[in-house]
Amino acid sequence: MSTDNCPWISFDPSLWGCVASDAAVKTYRKHQCIFLPGQASGLYLVQSGRVRIELYSAQGDCKSLYIAEPGCLFGELSILSDQHPPCGATAAADSRVAHITCQRVRHELQFNMDFCRSILALMARKNALLCTQV
Repeated sequence: MSTDNCPWISFDPSLWGCVASDAAVKTYRKHQCIFLPGQASGLYLVQSGRVRIELYSAQGDCKSLYIAEPGCLFGELSILSDQHPPCGATAAADSRVAHITCQRVRHELQFNMDFCRSILALMARKNALLCTQV
């Protein structure tokens, strides 16, 4: 299977230490909602477990877009566009997820080029996966 269409996304967690070191961490049980569509605020980092990123149709049908594994960030659209992403997030297994504030991420985006490159690599990986689903 090509990495571009593999729905499990993981990254090296050390890439995010600059923003995650002081982030609030919450534990979620399997099937527990992390956020509903349109309700993400900030950036989320999977520290352990797995999180399913989902999109819902107007009829209520659910499509899993990808599985965020340890080291994967999600919710970045709420930071980069000031819009809440149309996706929801649900724990696919018992998980620990760090919540990183928009202010913290924007500061790193302004002053940390390595962080910017890592965010772009993550977004490119997600974009390639979504393109194969279309």
